[in-house]
Amino acid sequence: MNVAQQATDRDALPTDSTTTADVRPCCTESARPPTVAAENTALPGAGGDPGSDDTPSQSLCVRFVSCGVLVAVAVIVVALWHLASLLNYPAPDVDEAWRANRAMALVEHGIPLGTMDAGVFEQFADYWRFPPYVEIWLTSLSMRLFGPTIHAVRLASWLFGVALLAAIGSISQQLRGWPAAVIAVLLVGSAPSFLLSSHLGRQDIMVAAVGYGSIALYMRRRATRSMPMSYVVGLLCVLAFELHPNGMIFGGTVAILHICDQHYPIKSSLFNAFALGILSGLAMYAMHHIVPNPSTYIAVTRLGYGSTHT
Repeated sequence: MNVAQQATDRDALPTDSTTTADVRPCCTESARPPTVAAENTALPGAGGDPGSDDTPSQSLCVRFVSCGVLVAVAVIVVALWHLASLLNYPAPDVDEAWRANRAMALVEHGIPLGTMDAGVFEQFADYWRFPPYVEIWLTSLSMRLFGPTIHAVRLASWLFGVALLAAIGSISQQLRGWPAAVIAVLLVGSAPSFLLSSHLGRQDIMVAAVGYGSIALYMRRRATRSMPMSYVVGLLCVLAFELHPNGMIFGGTVAILHICDQHYPIKSSLFNAFALGILSGLAMYAMHHIVPNPSTYIAVTRLGYGSTHT
C-alpha cells in the first residue's frame, strides 16, 4: 500500500520541462507582481519610467540649476532697482569727493593721494604708501571709464553691493536652502543700511562684500575640501583688512568657524592652507605699507586712527 502510494506520488511530480514552463511566465512583464509595477510607474523621471531617459542625478541637477536661477533673478532685480536710484539717494557726501580725488590722482599721477590730502601727508617720507591701495584702485577703474563724476564713484559701491547680495544668498542657501536664500537677498537688498552703503562712494560696502565673500567661500569649501580654496579664503580675509582695519573681524570669524568644525584645526591641512593664505596676505600688506618706511606707517596710523583723528 505504501509502495503503491509512493509510486503514484512520484508519477504526479512535474518534470524539469514542466517546471521550467511554469516558472518562465513569472519573468514576463504581464506576470510581474503588482507591487513592482507600481514602484516602477510611481517614479517618473527617476529611471523607473520606461519612456523617460532622466536619471536621479540629472533630476537633482535640474532642480539645483532652477533654484539657483531663482536666487540669481532676485539678486538681479534688487541690483537693477538700486542702479536706477543710485544718484537719487543719499545726497553727495564729502567722503565721496575725497575718494574721487584720490582715485583721479592714481589715474593721473600713479599715487593714491590727491590735492585734498595736501598739507599733512607730504610731511612724511613715502607717505603715499599708507592709504588702502586696493580700494582706491577699484574706484579708479570706473573713473577711467566715466571720468570724475558722482556716478563713477558710486558705481564701484553698487558693484560691490551686488557681490554682497550674492555672498549672502550663497551663505543662506548652504544654511537653510534656496527659499531662505531668496528671502535673505530680498531682505538685505531692501534694508536701509544696504541702501545707504551700496550707494555711497565709500569703502564700507567693499569691506562687507569681501568679508562675507570669504565666509561664503569657506562654507563652499566644506563640501569640496579644497586646499586652494582655503588659501583664497585667507587672502580675502586680509584683503578685507587692507580695505579698512575693521575688516579684521572677518579673519577672526573664519578662524572660529575652523575651530567649530574641527576641534583641533591646527592639525588640519585645510586650516593650514587658510593660515598660509593669511600669512601671504599679511606679507604683501607689509611689503607695500610697512617695510618701505615703518616710522611713517606708525606716525600716519596714529594720525589717522589715534586720538587726533577728526
